[in-house]
Amino acid sequence: MAKLPVNKTIEVKLFIYLAIWLLTFYKGIETAVDVWITSEIYNHCLLILPIVAYFIYLKRADIIQKYQQESMLWVAPYILLLAIYTFASFGDIKILMHGAAFSSLIVIIYGAIGWPATKKIIYPLGLILFCIPIGDQLVPFLQELTTDIAVPLLEWTNVPIYRSGLYLEIPEGRFLVAEACSGISFLISTFAFGYIYSYVSFSSIKKRAIFISLSIIVPLLANALRVYGIILTGHLTNMEHAVGADHLIYGGVFFGVILFILIFLGEIFRDKDRKLTSSSALTTNNNVSIKLVSIASVLFVCFSVTTAIWISKGTSTTQYDLSPVKLTNINIQEVSKLKWLPPINNASLAQYFNVGTVEQHTQLFIAQFNEAESELISSQHRYFNDDSWTPTKAATLSHAFGEAKQLALVNSDDRKLFLYVVFEVNGRFYASETKTKLYQTYLKMIGRNPNGKLIILANENSEIELPRLNVIFGSITEVKNTNQGNS
Repeated sequence: MAKLPVNKTIEVKLFIYLAIWLLTFYKGIETAVDVWITSEIYNHCLLILPIVAYFIYLKRADIIQKYQQESMLWVAPYILLLAIYTFASFGDIKILMHGAAFSSLIVIIYGAIGWPATKKIIYPLGLILFCIPIGDQLVPFLQELTTDIAVPLLEWTNVPIYRSGLYLEIPEGRFLVAEACSGISFLISTFAFGYIYSYVSFSSIKKRAIFISLSIIVPLLANALRVYGIILTGHLTNMEHAVGADHLIYGGVFFGVILFILIFLGEIFRDKDRKLTSSSALTTNNNVSIKLVSIASVLFVCFSVTTAIWISKGTSTTQYDLSPVKLTNINIQEVSKLKWLPPINNASLAQYFNVGTVEQHTQLFIAQFNEAESELISSQHRYFNDDSWTPTKAATLSHAFGEAKQLALVNSDDRKLFLYVVFEVNGRFYASETKTKLYQTYLKMIGRNPNGKLIILANENSEIELPRLNVIFGSITEVKNTNQGNS
C-alpha cells in the first residue's frame, strides 16, 4: 500500500473533495457569488473564504498532528444537505441552495480530515456560514425597529413628531424610514467583522460571545441614533442639512465612528497573549497509509455525482403553455397601469383592471409567470410602490378559495390603501410565499406545470368585505362557465 506523508495525504484528499464540492454545488455557488458582487449588502462575502483559508493554514500543524482517517459519521448530514440542495435547485429556492452549499463545505472538510483535526479549526469553519447571502429579509423588521427607537428619542428631546407607518413628520418636513435607513448592510458586515475579530482577539468562548453580541446590538442602536440625529438636525436647521447627499454622508461617517468605538472596546479587553498559529511544530516525517478510497469516499462521490446529474437534467428550461386569464363574474374594465404598483418587468403577461364601478375604487392586477423565464416568488418583487406607500398592518385572511395576504398602506398624503395579495398555482390560492414556492417545487419534481399567477387587489379607504372578496376571487378562478351574469 502506498505511503505518503500525512500533510500530502490531507492535501490530496482535500483537493479531490473540494473539486467534487465545486462540481456538485456549482449552481448554488455561482448564484451566491453573483449576489456578493451585485449587492452592496454582501460585498464583504468575497473576503470570507480567503480569510477562512488563511486561518486554517495557520493551524496546519495541529491539523496534521490530529489527522484521523475519515469515519462514516459525516456521510449522513452530507446526504441530508444534498437532499435539501436538490429540492431547492428544482424550486430555485436560492436561500436553501446557498445554505446547503456552504454548510456542506464544512461537512466535507470534516470528512476529509476527521473530527479531532476539525475541532482545531471549528471556529474558522463557522465563518464559512457568513458566505450565505441571508439577512436582507430582515429589512422590514429593521425599519420598524429603527422607527420604534427613534420616535421616543425625538419626543424625549421635545421634537414635535407625528408617525404614520414609516413616515415621520415634523413641523419642518417629512421623513421616510426607507430600506436604506434600515442599516441592514452595516449590521451584516459588522456581525461578520465581530465574528472574525472575536477569533483573532479572544480565547475564551464567553468573551467571544459577548463581543459578537455587541457587534449585533451596537449597529441596531447606532442606526436608530443615526435616524434620530438626521431628523433632529433637520429640525434644528430648518431642513437645510441632513437631507439629500448629507443624509448619506452623515450616515457613513456615523457608522465609521461606531465601528471605531467597537474596535476600541475590543482592544481594551483582548487577550494579549492570543496566538492564531498551531500549538505544535509542523512535522512531515509521520507517515500513514493513504486511504482515499473508503466506503465513505465512495458514498460521497456516488451521491454527489447522482445529485449533479439529476439537477442538471431536472432544472433544464422547459416551456409551458400560458393561457390568458378569463374574468367572467364581475364587471371588469381594463385600465392603465396602477399608480400604486411598482414595475414588474419579468412577468410573461400582465393585466390591469377596474373592478365593479369606478366609485368603488377597487383595482385588480394579474401577472402570469412562466417559471422557465421568470419566478413567481422572488425577493426582487415588490407588491406596491414603496417610494410612495408604507405598510401599517399585515394580516392573513381566509376566503372561499384559499388565503390572501392583506396589507394596509398609507402614503405621504395620508391616503389609505388596502392590498390583497394572492399567489395562484395550479388552481390553488396561497398567501404565503414559502407555501407557494414549496408547491411549485413539488410540481417541478414530478414534471408538472409549475407556472403561477400573482394576483393583487387594491381598494382605497376601506377594507374589502369577505363576501365581496369571495365573489372577486371566484370570478378569477371561474374559467369554464362564461355564461353567468355579472355580480
